[in-house]
Amino acid sequence: MFAGGGIDPAPAAPSGRALSACAAGGRTLSKDTTDAASRRNRLEIHVDRVGDVLVVAPVGDLDIVTGGLFLETMIAAVSAGEMRLIVDLRAVPFMDSTGLAIFLTTDRALRSTGGELRVVAHTRIAEMFEFAWLDKFFPLYDDLDDAVRGFGPSG
Repeated sequence: MFAGGGIDPAPAAPSGRALSACAAGGRTLSKDTTDAASRRNRLEIHVDRVGDVLVVAPVGDLDIVTGGLFLETMIAAVSAGEMRLIVDLRAVPFMDSTGLAIFLTTDRALRSTGGELRVVAHTRIAEMFEFAWLDKFFPLYDDLDDAVRGFGPSG
């Protein structure tokens, strides 16, 4: 499903929005709730490529309100045949159990195809993964370059 190094548009999401990512400069997807009280629930997702690794970088809170967009992005990546996936959470100040569940779903789907998932996170988010023992499923890094090197040489 790759054309020019990006993810081809997936079938329309329930919101009617198609997902796509472009390796040249990346693509930003966003979801904003409608009322002012929910502004903290804004989420943008940047998708880029580092060699043969797809890097998904959410910006903003990852929770029950914004998790749908993140899940759609992850499903599109796995469906496109990505084998090496890094999620960079350094710009996520808050994540609830919705985010953790999406990581488990993504990791299961990737492993079923021989793929691997790595997570880059600051201390607060990394502690959530450790508390839930999810660091046993996929490695946690505090640096994107280290996470990319963690995959080893390209196959």
